[in-house]
Amino acid sequence: MKYLVVGAEGAGGCIGAFMAEGGKDITLIDRGEHADAIQINGIRMDTTHRGNYGIYTIMLSDMEQYEEKANVIFLCWNGYSIEETIAFIKKSAGPQTMVIPLSGLYGIVDHLRKELPELPVIEGCVYVTAYTSKPGTIRMEEGTFRMVCSIGEDTGYTPLLDIVAADLRDCGIDTVFSKETQTLRKKIVETVEAL
Repeated sequence: MKYLVVGAEGAGGCIGAFMAEGGKDITLIDRGEHADAIQINGIRMDTTHRGNYGIYTIMLSDMEQYEEKANVIFLCWNGYSIEETIAFIKKSAGPQTMVIPLSGLYGIVDHLRKELPELPVIEGCVYVTAYTSKPGTIRMEEGTFRMVCSIGEDTGYTPLLDIVAADLRDCGIDTVFSKETQTLRKKIVETVEAL
């Protein structure tokens, strides 16, 4: 499985670091001072529950240089526009690539589904207290690291979901793929649209 994380700060940096540490094929996509520091020194994790350590084998690229096809693309935006990201996904996705936006931008899942109708877009949310404390370094507070993804009528089940969930769990990321979150999403959308 080939994974991409678009956005290497905060949650994206944690996902990349944990998965690289777990031996998964993952590439961070980012640019700027933080990306430059990771390219030179790897990614540094300063955590309250696992200590401080560096991961020197993590792969990093930017959207312009990345040439491979990914099986899963996590979107944790950082410095890229939605339009740039959609163009990048089209370039980097294979026919079965799963896209999992974790950004929390209202309406982004529906927008991505409209722009990428051939790809499964799985609504996701990540719970982690993390931020970039300095270029190349992610500060992670507490031990909570959970990814929750909604599968429903508009995404459907695919065996790839089980593989992704198992890979994330193997790397220390608590993972839930659930149909129940779809009901919650509908209630939230109805409430927001009523405002």
